[in-house]
Amino acid sequence: ARAGRFTKLVKLLRFLPGQDLGAANGTAKKMSSTLLTSVSTRVSCLIIVMVMVMPLFSMWTYPEQDWSMKSFLDVMEKTSSRAPNKFSWQLTEFGSFYAEKDYYPYSLRLVAGATVPDEVAALLPWSSEKGPPNRAANSVQMESGSLVAEFDFSKPNQIDSLMNVLLLLVVMVLMVGFSLILSNSVSAIVLQPLEKLLLQVRKMASTIFQSVTDMAVTMEDDDDEDDEDD
Repeated sequence: ARAGRFTKLVKLLRFLPGQDLGAANGTAKKMSSTLLTSVSTRVSCLIIVMVMVMPLFSMWTYPEQDWSMKSFLDVMEKTSSRAPNKFSWQLTEFGSFYAEKDYYPYSLRLVAGATVPDEVAALLPWSSEKGPPNRAANSVQMESGSLVAEFDFSKPNQIDSLMNVLLLLVVMVLMVGFSLILSNSVSAIVLQPLEKLLLQVRKMASTIFQSVTDMAVTMEDDDDEDDEDD
């Protein structure tokens, strides 16, 4: 009689809430799909934002395709050989062209061993009033057949360094921000449902233990009654 009652109790457990394994399997798949979609969406947004933001920090730097320096040297090279009397005017234009720019020529001299007309040789070497840069790394040298020009890129290099620092800070902020967003998404999609599930399991376990206790008490009472009847 006791074994029969215990078998009935076990059969009743499958009617308790939360015992549908098919529904649990569907819930797990749904959580996995939602989590995958959330993570992929946020990672894609992070990549898109970084691709859009990174070029902005190169807007204030030295233009990558500036052929004015090479063009001026070629023009002065031809002027020195074809019209030496205009070389002085061309040299003035060379200095004034960069007056309002962040970079400028500070020196123009002859290549070692080069021969030019006396009118041109009398004007060289030429030096700018602004003087050379404080650091040799900020000097950029351009050379033609018989002329060598040196440019001061101190300010463009400083701006470039500042933009690199700002870019690094922006990338760090974006990474930290998206990490927090991703963490919140994972918490909302996975952790909170798991906490609810564990709470339900705890309630179910307490209900089952209480039912087993009640059944045990009932079975003991029935056994006592059977013993009295015997």
